[in-house]
Amino acid sequence: MKFAATVFLCTLIMISCKEVGDEQDKEHAKAPTEVATTAEKTSEIAETNTVADSALNPAKEAALFIEKVLQENQRSQEFATDHSMLHLDMFAKSGLQQITAFSDKRYPEKRAPMHYDEFILFAFKYDVAQSATKSYEAVRKMFELKEEDYVNLAEEEQQRIRKMKVDAKHGGMICQKGQYLFSLVETCRETPIGGKWEAYEDLFLSFISEPAKEVDVLNANC
Repeated sequence: MKFAATVFLCTLIMISCKEVGDEQDKEHAKAPTEVATTAEKTSEIAETNTVADSALNPAKEAALFIEKVLQENQRSQEFATDHSMLHLDMFAKSGLQQITAFSDKRYPEKRAPMHYDEFILFAFKYDVAQSATKSYEAVRKMFELKEEDYVNLAEEEQQRIRKMKVDAKHGGMICQKGQYLFSLVETCRETPIGGKWEAYEDLFLSFISEPAKEVDVLNANC
């Protein structure tokens, strides 16, 4: 199924499952700035978004997706825009105003989620759509890099990109809608609601996009 909107970019990034070293765990182990176990943050992210009258409110539509998937089990937490975590570090800080992550409060049970695959969805709010587009394009170009391209990068940048690609081992879908970037988490397990990942992706897209012209989606399986 394909969905589109006037300003809508989407790509799926999938890397086969691998073991992750202790260094990744250390990166993820930093606590978030705030945790909410109710739907308060879900409503807040929708209310703070401003869009043209003719466009869908992407934050509101994403919030409805979370309610559909998690219902009363939704949990959200807000990260500082300078919070250091491998997955968050993929996204440009310039113009970034808000990072909200959604997860199932039943998993993990006794602590806040810290690892990429413990979340359901990340929402990145930028000051303007142009900032979100630049961030999206930077992520897309990073994942298009081939091994032979690394020789043109500084050693520190090579290591940073390799760590991010390992962190994204489970895969996922990164989309832009207006001033928002959404990172839909995918794992090598079943979807949060059961069924196939392709159907789960289509469900998400049906909430945040409106039928218009077709867009191509780059897809790869775990």
